[in-house]
Amino acid sequence: MADHPHKLRYGILSTGNIARQFAHGVQEGASLSTIHAVASRDPRNALTFANTYNIPKPHNSYDDLINDPNIDAIYVALPNNYHHEWTIRALNAGKHVLCEKPLAVTTQQATEMFQAAEQNDRHLAEAFMYLTHPLTKTYIQSIKNGDIGTPKLLRTSFSFSVAYPENNSRFSTALAGGSIMDIGCYCVTLALLVADATTSPGSYPSQIHAIAHLHESGIDDYAAVTLRFPNNLIVSFVSGMTAQMDNTTYISGDNGYIQIPVPWKPPVQNATFHIDHNIPSKQDKLAKPTGSSPNQKQSFNINTPNDKPLYALEADAFADTILNDAPPFITPEFSLRTARILDEIRSQINLPF
Repeated sequence: MADHPHKLRYGILSTGNIARQFAHGVQEGASLSTIHAVASRDPRNALTFANTYNIPKPHNSYDDLINDPNIDAIYVALPNNYHHEWTIRALNAGKHVLCEKPLAVTTQQATEMFQAAEQNDRHLAEAFMYLTHPLTKTYIQSIKNGDIGTPKLLRTSFSFSVAYPENNSRFSTALAGGSIMDIGCYCVTLALLVADATTSPGSYPSQIHAIAHLHESGIDDYAAVTLRFPNNLIVSFVSGMTAQMDNTTYISGDNGYIQIPVPWKPPVQNATFHIDHNIPSKQDKLAKPTGSSPNQKQSFNINTPNDKPLYALEADAFADTILNDAPPFITPEFSLRTARILDEIRSQINLPF
């Protein structure tokens, strides 16, 4: 893709792991985005980060970054509890903001952030990068096309095992960590995507049930949640930071199912999902030795073409909205629904924030 005559100039707030992934993705494949500056409260970290990713300007304070006149947008990659404060400060400084998920700790905070964006006539988006990948767009369109009939069940997970939890901000209640806030939020957004694809947009669960194990640090290190939507879609998901899973997702309809092996971080190339209309043989009976089943239907893989790293897709999607008035990849209404569900889940599992 040819470069836009004017690229959106990002400043990155933080030098942590997600900030590194974002910088690498933009550097490797963005066409509408460039990174002009980065900020850390440790000057050495800012300088090292800038040198690693060829970023022109390292800043030694967050205030210097958000007030840099050569920046159009701030990418907020700070821990969760800082999103509200620094997003609003950046918006008030006249910058657009792409803020890491979850957008805020509470719905009230998220509402205040969007109010600040509106008051300053700036764009604010929650950075769920998987929403910008062609894989996600293609299987959601497949649902809308009726390829599996009416969706009935969604089963998904985002779970892994952190090697050193004692040094990980995800395990801090002060930083609003935990599996639900850090990665369960992905599962909530997918539930809303599928529900919206099967009914009018704006779906909200009629029932929410959550249970969790609380780590000695006070956060939830693994949790299970069930959502029921008014159209009778039932969603079950697991999030975890001390439990390994392969995170394969299944969306089951009355005329088939979709299987997504890598839903959250699809590869740059050869991202694939599977649609199956076969009726499984009964597992308590021997299969027929020869011949095909009379229930045999279509089964196929769908490969979604792509030419950019995941974080380049995200950066450029946000840039496209600002530079070219393209539709946003995520709306304020969608993020506020997500925040409301997270509020209820946190309440049910007794998190201290």
